[in-house]
Amino acid sequence: MPIYEYRCKECGNFEKWLTVQETGLRVECPTCDEQAERVFFAPVLVMTSHSIRKRIEYEAEPKVMSKQELDAKPHYHRHIHKKEPGRPWQIGH
Repeated sequence: MPIYEYRCKECGNFEKWLTVQETGLRVECPTCDEQAERVFFAPVLVMTSHSIRKRIEYEAEPKVMSKQELDAKPHYHRHIHKKEPGRPWQIGH
């Protein structure tokens, strides 16, 4: 069940858990029992990769490396780049 935010003119904002079927029904303020209006917000759409979200979450700074450090770092590219005989439709990778 999603939680929705409502605003009472007298008491202010409050939240209420409602099913999807109940969202169109009248909602009363839990304090004064007056009808409340629903508060709408723009959706938050975050379309970032897991690694970027993790970096943002932990506030990780990128590591600055010199050219010598980059050249010394081993590369883990272990694919075989050749076409296998008998399979011309398959590109080796």
